[in-house]
Amino acid sequence: MRILLVDDDETYSRVVSLALEEEYGFDVVVAHGGQEAIDLLKSGDRAFSVIVLDYRMPQVTGIDVLRWMQRNEISIPAFILTAAGSEAVVAEAMKLDAYDYFRKEDTDIEHLASHIRATHNRHLERLARALEEECAKEKLEGEAERAQVDKLVSAMTPAINSAFSRIATDLEANDKGLFAGVPEAEREELKKLFLGMQQEFSKLQNVVGGLLSLYAKVAEQHPVGERPGGTPSGPGAANADAPND
Repeated sequence: MRILLVDDDETYSRVVSLALEEEYGFDVVVAHGGQEAIDLLKSGDRAFSVIVLDYRMPQVTGIDVLRWMQRNEISIPAFILTAAGSEAVVAEAMKLDAYDYFRKEDTDIEHLASHIRATHNRHLERLARALEEECAKEKLEGEAERAQVDKLVSAMTPAINSAFSRIATDLEANDKGLFAGVPEAEREELKKLFLGMQQEFSKLQNVVGGLLSLYAKVAEQHPVGERPGGTPSGPGAANADAPND
């Protein structure tokens, strides 16, 4: 994991970053102040797994960095380094989506490394929950849309069949009446024309009926939330087999 350690105390940040890298295999980038951290995040050149923020820094504090992250919708998990008796700071940090806090005077590298891993894992769990909620929401919306389409198709099918049947019947029943005043020379041409219209209506009826039947089969074989082929759909489907970070 790549960690952004933000602390203006150069001795503390150098000791902690070396220990995290050598003993726990983290890739640690150090920012010696809040503004330097913001500039790094703005550049987008590096992706960070966790941000460790000292609260007390001149000009731009850890809280200022958290506020900037929230305004710019940067969702990298972060926790803040505080001193004893900083309950108000902790409360403010939590309002700004900080995952936790860590007492700086109690720094133990093993404890800090565990805290970093726990923060990263909590972030992954939060992302997984959000993905599950989004999938469930999409499934409900898809079921509602499917119900509307099914209702429309059910209403259309008998109406379409009835209309086609009526047209064919009217053409056949009114054959003689339609040709009553037509001269003999033109009567055969008109009969051929009406016969052709009947045939075209019949073809159109068959096509529409086939499409409606096809829709019914596809709807039955591929329920909501599943793409043709049996693979799940939704925001996480494409990455279902992707390796974990």
